[in-house]
Amino acid sequence: MKISKKAARAVIAVAAACLLLPGHAKSAIDLPHGGLFVNARGEAAYTSNLFLTSDEESDVVFTVLPSLEYLLAEGLVHFEARAGVEFLRFIDWSRLDTENFKSDFLLSFPHEDRGRNFFFRLNGGYNEITSASAVLGSLIQEEEISIGGDLEYYVSDRTSLRFGADYRDRDARTSGFASREVTTVRIGPAHDYSERLTLTASLRYRNTDIGGVTPALDSEDVSVMVGAEGRLLALLVGEVAVGVQRREFDGDFDSQTEPYAFAGLTWEADEMTEVILSLTSDMQTSASNLSGQTVLISLEGVRRVGEKLRFNAGAGFEDSTYVQASGNRRNDDEWSLFGGVDYILNRHLSLGWDLSYAHRDSDFDPSNYDAVSTAISVDARF
Repeated sequence: MKISKKAARAVIAVAAACLLLPGHAKSAIDLPHGGLFVNARGEAAYTSNLFLTSDEESDVVFTVLPSLEYLLAEGLVHFEARAGVEFLRFIDWSRLDTENFKSDFLLSFPHEDRGRNFFFRLNGGYNEITSASAVLGSLIQEEEISIGGDLEYYVSDRTSLRFGADYRDRDARTSGFASREVTTVRIGPAHDYSERLTLTASLRYRNTDIGGVTPALDSEDVSVMVGAEGRLLALLVGEVAVGVQRREFDGDFDSQTEPYAFAGLTWEADEMTEVILSLTSDMQTSASNLSGQTVLISLEGVRRVGEKLRFNAGAGFEDSTYVQASGNRRNDDEWSLFGGVDYILNRHLSLGWDLSYAHRDSDFDPSNYDAVSTAISVDARF
């Protein structure tokens, strides 16, 4: 199943036409159908390792992202759309200065419980991306088109069927890197075991097409998983899922069979304190044409002080095993620490400060590094 870029852009344009839907949202600029907000984000960030390699080139990067946001959240339909331009300016590596277009939308129906036996959601966008990755050992520019949808249909008061599909086309604009076109389809039942807990099962099919490199690690994988979501314990809410996945490659490459796992859990220690555990174990293909199984774990504590101040601190671990087109394998491990504080000045302005440290060990020598980064930011919304 493949969708052309022209068709994807057409779907996004049709979704944007939902601006004509009736309704009204409070905003600084009220429109006949919804409300329009003006957003802006500014950030000054220092990094000791701009390209995430053993060379450890440092720089200061300034980011400014003005955007417009449309919001409709009344009646049966919830619709939101954003568009803006991200300006990136580098102090030492000024030749990397760039402007990236950003956009996304979300449409859901019905927005409120009106006795309907289904729920539908559509989301997507077009984005230009400048990012560094230890897997790539470089800072690259990409453009991405994404479109996805989910439908849940209740066949009884407590049992439903869930359908989902996602398409993502990420093209590398930096020479020497791969483009990735990923199509994913999911289906499975869900059963409301109680008012607080839902049991789930699903079958996922994913097709990955690689372009711009030879030989390309084109692949198909199938995953089977079971899980639960809702209030798992008295003070623990979230979602967990476990399963197995198998990836087959086009060409003369060995197949991969790996575990699948996902967890997003929040422990509500008290009214002002949360502890958040995140875990994923999944397959992916990088822009450097590596197919990998990556396990990501993070534990974060969040403490709110009053209504305006928020502190967070945590740690993360990544374990990745990659298969190269040559058949060789590569193993990477990374430990990280992070923290920050957010302060709400008023209903229009908020300030933020973040600090992080990462240490990576890899079979690929250029990807052995230490990295420290810190950033101050301001967000405005009118």
